[in-house]
Amino acid sequence: MLKMKNNSINSWLSFFKTRLRSMFTGTDARVKMPDKTEKTDPETSSTLPTANQEVFVLWDAIGDGRVLGVFTDEATVEELRQVNPYYYRFYRCHIDQATDYGLSWLEKDQKWQFERVLVKHGLKRKHS
Repeated sequence: MLKMKNNSINSWLSFFKTRLRSMFTGTDARVKMPDKTEKTDPETSSTLPTANQEVFVLWDAIGDGRVLGVFTDEATVEELRQVNPYYYRFYRCHIDQATDYGLSWLEKDQKWQFERVLVKHGLKRKHS
């Protein structure tokens, strides 16, 4: 039993390590979260949405504004938002695309720098 728990914990740690590495290094490390019923290697799994698919980012607007999750189904994210409707919010967006709404808060110089990074990595800004 203890070995099974350790394997599950190690799978999750590996998953988060990979995701954090991709966030800070800009590498593409698309992995799926481990499932209790599946014996998969999170390093090689790939089930994230495609770049053109719409996703919904659910976040807690109180305090530091922590992300609660990224989901592909609007009905699911709306049901989750109802857990705390006064503070939970969600945005529609696409993988590897910046939104006009997010960029609208940046100063002109910051927006230019942000878009420069997108171009450098072959990504495009989502225009509404």
